[in-house]
Amino acid sequence: MKKTSGYSLAALSALIATGCVVAPTDRALTPEPPVDASPPEQETYAAVYDPAGIEALIRQVPEYPEWEYVYAHIQAINSQAELGPGVPVDATLSPTVDPEMARVTLDAYSKAMGIWSFFGVEEVPAVWTLMSELDYDWWRARVVEVEGEQGDLAVWDAETSTMGHCSLSSQSFCGYGNPNAETGITAQYNVIGSDYRGVPNADTVAHEGVHFYQDVYSQDYYSFMPCWFVEGQANTTLLCRAGLWKGRRTFWGK
Repeated sequence: MKKTSGYSLAALSALIATGCVVAPTDRALTPEPPVDASPPEQETYAAVYDPAGIEALIRQVPEYPEWEYVYAHIQAINSQAELGPGVPVDATLSPTVDPEMARVTLDAYSKAMGIWSFFGVEEVPAVWTLMSELDYDWWRARVVEVEGEQGDLAVWDAETSTMGHCSLSSQSFCGYGNPNAETGITAQYNVIGSDYRGVPNADTVAHEGVHFYQDVYSQDYYSFMPCWFVEGQANTTLLCRAGLWKGRRTFWGK
């Protein structure tokens, strides 16, 4: 507690109780500056990269079993892990893709994989290709180079400018992956539109990062894991990273 000049509250109380008064003075009293009665600002949580602390959090059980505490616990782990070096991610770039946007994309996925580095993931099991909407012919040659006969050249329809579920344009940012159960490697293709200048959607990156983690252990997990688990694990991580778990009683918000 800060000390103040003059009489303490206890001393002043004693003077009043005994009928005593402070002797008058011929000097003008200088009012003391007002005391700030507002509550102190609450400290904000700042995540730091502390591998030992992250390991300890992973081993801890959330304080309470309610979903809010489980989600917050995972969010705390992820927010710290994202500050670390992540998992190395590399790619082959097409002739027309913007190198800087390619770097931003790879860095985002590398950081998102940081949490999984604490679960044995040292590299992403994927052959990654980054290209623009102008690289149709180059993409076809790349698919044959990477996947051989297993490559699907029908994914990108040049007439409709669609690639799977993506509508391609100079502003596109989308992609697809083709896992190979025999080699254990996913052929990953992403289109970064020639005029696209944003950053990858962090929630999408977190979601896809879980699938890369799943790829480490099996390229055929859909054959023995139900879809609700495969996608549920990815969406749970997304919700935790974004703080979207707040106010939810269950995953479905019921």
